Order: sequence, then structure tokens, then C-alpha cells
Amino acid sequence: MVYTLFLIPLGLLPTKFGITGLDSGIVATVCGAAFFAQTFSLMKTGSTQSAKRIMFGSFLYLPIVQVAYLLDKI
Repeated sequence: MVYTLFLIPLGLLPTKFGITGLDSGIVATVCGAAFFAQTFSLMKTGSTQSAKRIMFGSFLYLPIVQVAYLLDKI
């Protein structure tokens, strides 16, 4: 859960350093917050269904953020 909490501010680092624009920073931050919400749900319930949601959320998180960074540079 702590590692996903770090995803929220880390999504803004490429924007801060001028590598990408604000749009991709917003997408990365929103995706990081959604991923953190999933881990919070797992910590609260401890169910297998919550763990599966985190797994599939991780499958979607990285491609969405990478595509956002790519499209922001185009």
C-alpha cells in the first residue's frame, strides 16, 4: 500500500522536470490515486476479489500512463 501511495506524487515528476506536459501528469496522478484506492480496499477487506482487482489494475496502470506520456509528447 505504501508503494502505491508513492505513485501519486511520482506521476507528476516528468511534468515537473519538463519531460512531459500537464495532461499526462494529471492522467498519471489520477491513475495512481485509483490504484491506491484499490490497495486501500484490499487492506480494508482482505478479500481475494480485491487482490484480483489490484492485479488487473496493475495490468492497466502502466500501459495507460505510458501511452499518456507518449501522446503528450506528440
